[in-house]
Amino acid sequence: MIKKTAFLLLAAVCAAPGFARAEAHPGAKAAKAAEGINVKISYKMKLDGQESSGSFVTQSGTQTNNVLKEEAPCEADASTGKKAHNGRGAIVNALPILTAGGKASVELQAEMTEPLDAGGKAGQVKTFQYQGTFSAELGRTIVLVDAPDRHFELEIEELPAK
Repeated sequence: MIKKTAFLLLAAVCAAPGFARAEAHPGAKAAKAAEGINVKISYKMKLDGQESSGSFVTQSGTQTNNVLKEEAPCEADASTGKKAHNGRGAIVNALPILTAGGKASVELQAEMTEPLDAGGKAGQVKTFQYQGTFSAELGRTIVLVDAPDRHFELEIEELPAK
C-alpha cells in the first residue's frame, strides 16, 4: 500500500503545473538536436615548464577519454631492487554538449604527470589535476587554470558534417 501511495503521489507531483522537467530546460531541445554532431577538442597543459598538447574528436553528448603516455626506462631502487617507472603523460576525459548560441557545456577531467627533477627517487612524480563543468564559446580558447607552475587551456570546435 505504501509503494502504491508513493507512486500516486509522485505521479501527481510530476503532473502538476510548473513541475520542472529536463525537456523543459531552454537548452534541452538544442542539446538533444546537437547529439551526434562531431566536436573537436584541442588542449594545452603545462606543469613546471613541461608541456603536453593534443586534440581529439568526439560527438556532442558522448564522453571520450584521450590518453597520452610516455614511459621512460625503468630504474631499479638500490635499497629494494624493485623497478619503478618514470612515466609522463596526460589524460583528458571530456563530455561536450553543444548548446544554442554557438556554445558548449563541458564536463571535463584532466591530469598531467611528470617525473620529479633529477635527484628524485625512481617512480616519484608530480601531478596536476583539473575537474570541472563549464560553458565555452565554440572556436575560442578558454583558459581554465593559469598559475605560475601550471596552465590548462582548451578550445572546442564543431566539425562540419561531410
